Amino acid sequence: MGEARSIDRKSSDRLNSSSSRRMQRLSEQCNAVLEHAAVIGRELTFERLQAVVQASIGGEELLALLDEAARAGVIEQTGPGSYRFVHQLMQESLLVYIGVTRASETLVVTYATADNAGKTLRGSPTIGALLRACPGLSITRVADPALSRDTWDILAPCDLMGRIAMEFSDRPDVGADQTDVRTIWNDLYESIRHEIVEGKAPHWAVRGLDERNNAGLSPNSVGRVHPHTLTTSVSQLESYAACPFQHFTKYDLRLKQREESSLDPVDVGQVHHAILEDFVATLAQEHKGFVQMNDDELLSGLDDSCRRVAARLPSGGDVSNARDAYLLRRSGAQLARILQAQRSVSGAGITRPKQAEVPFGFNIPGSLPAFELSTPQGRRVLLRGFIDRVDLAELADDLLGVVVDYKGTPGKTLDLSEVYHGLSLQLVGYLLVLAEHGRSLAGRPIRPAGALYVSLAPTYEKLDHPGQVSDALLAGTYKPRVLLAAEHFLVLDNSDDSGWSKFYSFFTKKDGTPGSLDRGDGADTSGLRAILDHTRTKLGELADGILDGDISVRPYRLGTFSPCSWCAMVGVCRFEMGLSEARFIEKLKRSEVFERLTGSARKTTSGPSSQ
Repeated sequence: MGEARSIDRKSSDRLNSSSSRRMQRLSEQCNAVLEHAAVIGRELTFERLQAVVQASIGGEELLALLDEAARAGVIEQTGPGSYRFVHQLMQESLLVYIGVTRASETLVVTYATADNAGKTLRGSPTIGALLRACPGLSITRVADPALSRDTWDILAPCDLMGRIAMEFSDRPDVGADQTDVRTIWNDLYESIRHEIVEGKAPHWAVRGLDERNNAGLSPNSVGRVHPHTLTTSVSQLESYAACPFQHFTKYDLRLKQREESSLDPVDVGQVHHAILEDFVATLAQEHKGFVQMNDDELLSGLDDSCRRVAARLPSGGDVSNARDAYLLRRSGAQLARILQAQRSVSGAGITRPKQAEVPFGFNIPGSLPAFELSTPQGRRVLLRGFIDRVDLAELADDLLGVVVDYKGTPGKTLDLSEVYHGLSLQLVGYLLVLAEHGRSLAGRPIRPAGALYVSLAPTYEKLDHPGQVSDALLAGTYKPRVLLAAEHFLVLDNSDDSGWSKFYSFFTKKDGTPGSLDRGDGADTSGLRAILDHTRTKLGELADGILDGDISVRPYRLGTFSPCSWCAMVGVCRFEMGLSEARFIEKLKRSEVFERLTGSARKTTSGPSSQ
């Protein structure tokens, strides 16, 4: 407050004086409208203001009054039907005026001292002006009353209704609660109980507090939903890990969002996948690798793949055909850069594509067997799905395998914290499938050497000056990321250089062992094995939860992220973020994940940042 008062006193005095002169030139009715506008906020819309004052002022008259305020320089129009106060101090001054002149007993002025990230905020100049005008005022630092269960912010019945709802939603059990605090809230509830009973909306709201998120299916219902051996996919189990109710509504009830349009244009991501699948399949049939192709052969093969995929696209009329043709041209140009980058990466090692779009668990030609799990409760579960690509490499007597998954996100990485909590198991699950059924694919066992995300969108570097721009930087980079076995890293990058790999996010110390564990993608033998074993166990635990009938509304919260932000089922779950109980999970570093899974601390190297 001292900083805000000392820095902004002169400017706030000038603004206050200027504001007063401008407001005095306005008509009484215009000032009344501006008071309503100040309560809405610094930015407002004509529709919202009209909804507030419509009982006393018509639409055309309101427009005329807003024009009067705009000509006086109090507000300005920012768009069709949108306005804002020219100076925030004008809006705040009006709020203070309303509070001081309308309060019947007590006036409470609150302001934030920090933003949501905890960064300190300077106090508004209006606070300094208020303190100078009323020397008897004092400043008290308080916590959020909704969290501390204080009542100082309840100044009207409308304030009490919302706080009552929060109190009875989150209050502790009787034995663990503070008697005096509980008594105060019980008395407050009694004071408005008749309003809750008589009012339809408050009655429904309070009844909703009795809802419990711990829902479950009876064994009989589970048997009807899953009458045979549970056959599912890793992505469906990830959905269950995110929120059991989300999985139940999406995959058991099969609820879907209402389709808003019959127009179904070709999905860019599906086009990319289809072209890459066709291209890699052709390479595998010809027993060739990326390195064995020059630019002309690569572009010619890509063009052939684009034409074959185009022939399979559904026809949707002239407009759709024109759009699809454009998407194919754009996909071809982008995939050419991706494949050239893949060729450079492949040239660093000895891996070669074996097969694209590898199915497992399906009754179709070429499918690998389903991946069979025995859950912690002894149940049998079958997993099925598709692996985007499998690369193989011969190393002495071993046949090593690398799983490749294409992603549209630039610089996509695998968060081992999410693997640990069961939220991201798909890629590691594919490694389990490869280890289990490699003989069916290659005629001999396959040892997992790594799993890679290959981004279909480039990652760009930050530059200090535009003069540093080059064609290579404009093209971006496509460095594969995820999880690499240190003992087999030579099959991916056979250079003997220490430090960061040019092609992968992998740091090699001078003694040849992996370093920078928290910033790179490397894992030693015991670490990779622990991740694989944990993934197998976690898949089984999630399957047990499904077969136990757990369909509770229990979304996770990792830091500030929750799956509720993109879940299509928010309209039926009745979960209220901030009021309902979320499942908070711990954010872990890679080294912490390895330490927990292997039971031993690992020393991380504080080397240079990955390039």
